[in-house]
Amino acid sequence: MPKAYSVKPLIRNDGSFYSATFKNASGERVTRGLGTNNRGTAGLICAGLVTLHEAGITSAADTPIDVSLEAARLYFGNLDHEEHAADIQMPLAAVQTQLENFPVSIRAKMLPVLLERDRLRKSNELQRLEIAGQKRTIALLKDELADLKRSVLGRAIEAGKNVPPLEAALKLFEATMKAETTDFNAGVVLSVVRRFCITLPPERKNAVEISADDIGRFLDAETAKGDENKRATRRDAIRRRLGRFINWSAKRWKYPSQMLDVRAIDRGALDREKGEIQYHALSEVEAAIAKLPNEYWKTLVATLAYAGLQLAELVWLRKSDVHIAPDGKSGKLLITTVDDGNGEKHLLKTDHRRREVNLHSTLLLPLIKNYLLSEYPGELFLFAIPKMDRCDDRERWLVNSLSTKLRGHVGGKRRKPTPALLPIGMNAKSLRRTFGSLLLRSGKTTVEVAAAMGNTPEVVTRNYARLRGHEVSVDF
Repeated sequence: MPKAYSVKPLIRNDGSFYSATFKNASGERVTRGLGTNNRGTAGLICAGLVTLHEAGITSAADTPIDVSLEAARLYFGNLDHEEHAADIQMPLAAVQTQLENFPVSIRAKMLPVLLERDRLRKSNELQRLEIAGQKRTIALLKDELADLKRSVLGRAIEAGKNVPPLEAALKLFEATMKAETTDFNAGVVLSVVRRFCITLPPERKNAVEISADDIGRFLDAETAKGDENKRATRRDAIRRRLGRFINWSAKRWKYPSQMLDVRAIDRGALDREKGEIQYHALSEVEAAIAKLPNEYWKTLVATLAYAGLQLAELVWLRKSDVHIAPDGKSGKLLITTVDDGNGEKHLLKTDHRRREVNLHSTLLLPLIKNYLLSEYPGELFLFAIPKMDRCDDRERWLVNSLSTKLRGHVGGKRRKPTPALLPIGMNAKSLRRTFGSLLLRSGKTTVEVAAAMGNTPEVVTRNYARLRGHEVSVDF
């Protein structure tokens, strides 16, 4: 504010009044009486004059809401308070509340100031909203084309120009799957995808044109088949397999995946269908191992139960993945990605699947040490198929074949019944869960159990919480 701004008393016979020298809205240098002999009120009016000058206000409509009516009248020179009094809509109760904050001597003079301030506040707020609305409209008009290109529809249309027909895309997907997993797993996924493609309307020419409704209808039809008590589990499995293709295509040709709009499977429904986790007491496992016919099967089952391996991990376990300490008192198994050199690969699902599992010093280590010295280990794989069970030179078990061997087969039109090696109710999964339950009952934390089993702590907590709640003593 220029130095010309001042507040000084103008002495009159009837008392002491204040006046101020300032520049008004027209830029003229003027001196005006402030109409008050109260220094505090004079200070409020002059502060308003300074605010108006520094903001460069030239229109009463732009006056800030915290500027008093008296300051505005002096600044603009022609602002008539009575002219604007009819626009006052501020509730009298609110005015009274604000007046309570001022001394009695100036309340009467502050009433019109507060009323005018409220009117200006409402007027400015309306203008602000109108201007903001206009800016938003202009921005939308300017960016309409860019927004369309960024939208799901725009990206899908753009990607559709490069995406090949469904059959060609399926061939590329098949090659990708076989490079990433086993032929068996690739076949299972491709079977689901091809069943889905058959159900598509003829106008669907490529993967971009597939809709979430197409996927939903297919899942509904597939879920209706089979056991009614396993519908959520079946839907989840099919959804994941079909999602492999849908997500792969979206990522490859850079458009939003339709799976984002497909309803996920309720985790609670899956858990209810799975029921209580099945595990065995240590004595049950030891009894089952003792009844097995030879050292091969004893060591294999013991590895499932005492190292917690999945069947898919066990069949790919190599001799080089077993590490025994020089003193023979400890050892560990390395679970990692495996390439057999003949085009077959075993890839871990996630990074946390790669791990080292310590061999139990009394239950598993002695069996593994004796087994390595026996005739059973193959050239590459630790648990190679016994020669009497081989149909060709393949060393490695298929997961389904080994599972059937352990559980037995009831027979059928094309197969003869085969006896089970394990007792009824015991299988590779229940043995793995026995390993987890034994760790928890021995005092290991969920983090430690998760690391040993290749799970996340959340999965361990969800699957074994009931077990722990059942076995923890309630002792206050």
